Amino acid sequence: MLSLLAGCLSGLAILEGIGGSGSFAGRLGALLNAFCDLLLQMVTDPFRMSILILCLAMGGMVEVMNASGGFSALGGRLMRGVNTPRCAQMMAGALGLILFFDDYANALVIGPVMRDITDRQRISREKLAYLVDSTAAPVAGIAVISSWIAAELSAIEGGFEIAGIEGSAYTHFLKSIPFCFYNFAALAFVFAIAWMGRDFGPMLQAERRAREASPPPAEKEMPENPARAGSIWSVILPVLTLILYVFVDFYMDGMQKAAAAGAETEGFSLAGISVAFSYADTVLILMRASILASFIAVPLSCLTGGRGAAQ
Repeated sequence: MLSLLAGCLSGLAILEGIGGSGSFAGRLGALLNAFCDLLLQMVTDPFRMSILILCLAMGGMVEVMNASGGFSALGGRLMRGVNTPRCAQMMAGALGLILFFDDYANALVIGPVMRDITDRQRISREKLAYLVDSTAAPVAGIAVISSWIAAELSAIEGGFEIAGIEGSAYTHFLKSIPFCFYNFAALAFVFAIAWMGRDFGPMLQAERRAREASPPPAEKEMPENPARAGSIWSVILPVLTLILYVFVDFYMDGMQKAAAAGAETEGFSLAGISVAFSYADTVLILMRASILASFIAVPLSCLTGGRGAAQ
C-alpha cells in the first residue's frame, strides 16, 4: 500500500514539475490537491472498490481460517505425503493449476494453504510467492473457462473492429492458445525449478537463508496439542462455497448479459459456458462469493477452531 501511494505521489510530482507553474509553495499545494483528487477517483470507482472489497473479504476469510487452526489441520493432512522441499514446491504448483478460473482466488487461497507446508520444509516465503504468482495468472490466461477471457475477448473484438474483420472472438481466442508462449513457459519453469531445486540470484540467497534457519518458522508456531489445531472443514467448506458460487453465478450472470447483448450462447456446452464467463461481471461476482464464504467461515471457525480461535 505504501509503495503504491508513493508511486502515485511521485508520478504526480513529476507531472507537476513538467507542466506546473507558479511558486514552489503553490506547486506543492497543487500536488496535494491532485493527490487527494486521485485518491477520491480511485475509491469512488465501482470497479476498483469491488477489487478492494474482494481482497479485504478474501483476506479476512483466510485470516479467520488461519486463526481457527484450519490451515494447520489441512497442512498436517497434506504434509503426510510431503517430506522434501521438492515435493512441497511441486504441490504448490499443482494446486495452482486446480484453481484455474481466476488469478485473484488462486493467489489468495493457495498462498495461505501452502504457507505452513513450505515453512516446515524450509522454503522461503519469496519462493512460495514466486510459485503462486507464476501459476495463478498464466493458467488463468490459457484456461478455456476463466475470468480472464472477458478481457482477452474484448481485446480481440476491438482489434477485429479496427481491422474490419468479421469472426468469432472466442474461436480465435482458442486458436491463439498454442501461441501463448509466456504462459506455457512460466508454468514449465515453475515445475522445472521445483523439480531441479535450482535457484538464481536473490532467490538463491533467500533459499539459503530459509534452509539455514533453525528451527523452521512453522515449527515455532505449531500447537503443543495437535488435536486442537482445528478442523480441515473450516477451510474446505468456505472454499467449496466460494468455487461453486463463482461458477454458478458466472454462468447465470454471463448468460443473461450475453443474451441481452445478442451474443450466441450455444446452450450448455463448453463454448456456451466460455461465452457466458466472458460476459459475466467477474470481479463483482468474486466479491459476492468471498463475502458469502466469509459468512460461512466465521461460524465454522468458532465451532471447530483450536487454540487460535480463542485468541
